[in-house]
Amino acid sequence: MLKSMTGFGIAKAESDNVKITLEIRCLNSRSLDLMLKPPGVFRELEQEIRRAVGSRLIRGKIDVRITPEYKKIAATGKINFPLAEAYFSEMKALAIKLNQPEAELMESLFRIPDIFKNEEDTLPEEDAAACQQALEEALNKVDEFRYKEGNLLEKEISGRIQKIRDGLNRVAGFEKDRMPKIKARITESLSSLKSQVNFDKNRFEEELIYYLEKMDITEEKVRLAGHLDYFDQMVASASEDQGRKLNFLSQEIGREINTLGSKANDADLQRLVVDMKDELEKIKEQLLNIL
Repeated sequence: MLKSMTGFGIAKAESDNVKITLEIRCLNSRSLDLMLKPPGVFRELEQEIRRAVGSRLIRGKIDVRITPEYKKIAATGKINFPLAEAYFSEMKALAIKLNQPEAELMESLFRIPDIFKNEEDTLPEEDAAACQQALEEALNKVDEFRYKEGNLLEKEISGRIQKIRDGLNRVAGFEKDRMPKIKARITESLSSLKSQVNFDKNRFEEELIYYLEKMDITEEKVRLAGHLDYFDQMVASASEDQGRKLNFLSQEIGREINTLGSKANDADLQRLVVDMKDELEKIKEQLLNIL
């Protein structure tokens, strides 16, 4: 089962002191690129959050946002007046500019992180627990989202792999006449030069056999069929880092298709190879989004 690297999850939790909204957004990235800047005393949890996110989400450009809304001023805390005054001035100016009422500005102001500062500068255990609860729920939602997206990608990728397999199965239809055509074309070209060139017929037969053996595509067909089967097995598995593994395997599939094309020496077979390569390129595009 495939998992997409893109995902989204949002969760809320609260303690007696604060309501916490935690939001996670994920996009494609070759490695783990985590953007996290917890507000105020929640910075104490930064390393724990980074470890939890990294172990669960593995890879991707991940943005984690934590928004606390304080219900009351803690007994040991106080308002950060310089910050509150600065925010209030900006909010009031914006309300006047947009012709909006100023009545709810104070309520909105107290929802801003860092407006309240704790003199002890420590995060209460109950607030930390609420944040961890929101994080776990948001991570679960991201996983759920990733699996849904991965399921859609799996259907498309598997469909295109089947088209490549159908193309490979059609190759046999060209094999019966391909070699005789190549041999006839070479013989005809040489016959036109008989009046100008003397050649050893036995040596010609030896060289022709060697050349036709070089044009044989049996090994490429067997290897390509094996790669396609292994690709399907890997898609159906639950192994880690499937995106990287499938990307590597898609390159091996591409090598066999390219070799088929270079050995084809047949216009119809080459057109079939072009179609197979087109399907593979579309698969590679989708694999960029697989975890």
